[in-house]
Amino acid sequence: MRLHKRPGGGEARVDSIDPDDVDVADEQIRRAFAARTRLSELDRRSELLEQRLSLELAFWMEQELEPQQGRASIVESRIQLSEGTNSALEVQPAVLDVIASLDGRTRVGDVISTVAGRLGLSTAELSRLERDALGAIRELLELGALGV
Repeated sequence: MRLHKRPGGGEARVDSIDPDDVDVADEQIRRAFAARTRLSELDRRSELLEQRLSLELAFWMEQELEPQQGRASIVESRIQLSEGTNSALEVQPAVLDVIASLDGRTRVGDVISTVAGRLGLSTAELSRLERDALGAIRELLELGALGV
């Protein structure tokens, strides 16, 4: 277990990890601490939308499909880290597109807008996608899977 205390305190977070993966997860854990510090400095949601984030770990993107009225319907979407802590995160299907589109050069808000446009989302659906994507991005930053 690795502990890190930020100036000014903060919340405690405990992520489980297989003891055999601790050495492999060292960089991820360091990135997670740095990202948590950075997130604590962001005052507004709009500040996260301005960030340019990149993928720092390999992960699986999975969707479970079930037949519904003769067509495939997505019933579950998940991001599964394939190294380090091997954490999993349940997400909305369109969030997978947002995460896969992060390139370290494009603002998060622009990535979300581009995905929403590609999917033909309404204004209300865009707002929902933004909320869901920012939640997943925050979680992936806290896991050290994304870099600022």
